[in-house]
Amino acid sequence: MSNIKNYQEQGGEKWTVGGELAITTGGKLTFQEEELKPAKGQADSDASSVASLKADFNDLLAKLFAAGLMVVDKSALAAAITSAQELLDSAVVGSDPGEYPQGAYDTFSAAIDTAQAVADDAEADQNQVAAATSTLEAAVSTFEDAEIEE
Repeated sequence: MSNIKNYQEQGGEKWTVGGELAITTGGKLTFQEEELKPAKGQADSDASSVASLKADFNDLLAKLFAAGLMVVDKSALAAAITSAQELLDSAVVGSDPGEYPQGAYDTFSAAIDTAQAVADDAEADQNQVAAATSTLEAAVSTFEDAEIEE
């Protein structure tokens, strides 16, 4: 290979490769032990509105995810679920100050279960994960507001 430089002085093993990478028939490209596949059939956008551009962008994202070039990041959802579950576990159902009504408790518990279902869904896309995170954060706020005051 020509035109390769190792930039170890910059704190690691960063390689710059000039030229073209060709994968011949029968070859494959792997990243973190998963085979990467090309995103096929993505045409140039001819969008004439923001809505059309958004649709084209979402189509591209879907193809990148399907090809394994992008993965859904569920870390924020996982953190939100953990935090919400801790809040639920520490909540006391009752009618005294500092306690929560049974209905609020049950609704919040169901919201956590719904978010967990998205987290467990291997087919969930980034939009679904973001929506589940946002919905759960709103449920936390609603539950906290339901705490019985003096």
